Amino acid sequence: MSASTSSSLSGRVAVITGASSGIGAATARAFAAAGAKLVLNGRNKERLEAVAAGIRKAHPTAEVATLVGDSGKEETHVKLVALALSKKGLIFERKQ
Repeated sequence: MSASTSSSLSGRVAVITGASSGIGAATARAFAAAGAKLVLNGRNKERLEAVAAGIRKAHPTAEVATLVGDSGKEETHVKLVALALSKKGLIFERKQ
């Protein structure tokens, strides 16, 4: 990510589904490097926690929350939104 992207994500909250592996995990790492607060979701608790631990180790000041669940289910959506709102600074803001 470029320096301009980094500063634009500082303090913002990113909700990343599928964060326990592959593109989701890579996205989580990139957003953490750019300064975003993270809400990570995946179905596999061990892998999700391993990704979160790796991010915390690489970025000791990173704010990382995890939620195990199926992102295809409404109950998981509700929990993800609540968790993200509790972190403040959402990436997607309404532009006037």
